[in-house]
Amino acid sequence: ARQRIVELKPARDTQTVAGLIVNLRVMKNKKGDKMGFVTLDDRSGRIEASLFSEAFAAAQSLLQTDALVVVEGEVSQDDFSGGLRLRAKRVMSLEEARTGLAESLRMKLHADLLKGDRLRWLGELFNRHRGSCPITLDYTSADAKALLQFGESWRVDPADDLIQALRDQFGRDNVFLNYR
Repeated sequence: ARQRIVELKPARDTQTVAGLIVNLRVMKNKKGDKMGFVTLDDRSGRIEASLFSEAFAAAQSLLQTDALVVVEGEVSQDDFSGGLRLRAKRVMSLEEARTGLAESLRMKLHADLLKGDRLRWLGELFNRHRGSCPITLDYTSADAKALLQFGESWRVDPADDLIQALRDQFGRDNVFLNYR
């Protein structure tokens, strides 16, 4: 997510935060439409997010206690509690947020890691995960360094299993996503 809960400030701009749903209340408004209030916790703090009828209906399947979610919305001062509140516009699963908000998949690889069958394996993996996310490679060898942007035909869907396979093969610190 763009920021941690403790870093949120009141603003009209849409802000994005990820967290664990630790509390969920569902109510009906005067028209009879369902609305929800979820308390998010990201270990830096907690914030209550309100989801009014349309946002609630769109997110209902994701709203469960102990679920990890990403929420986009407007943060304002809560005069009642003295803290902040988040009026949610959109709630996403982590996978949905990764796919929708990732700007690029970035890998830091040394030439030694691309020997043997690994290059073929990498090409096959990318082919199985075709999508719209660009790939950038920080490539180093004994006597050269380059930042390579893969072509349009090598874009991927940054799904959990792709990221995990790359991290298993090349190390957790060498594979990451850049977000908008």
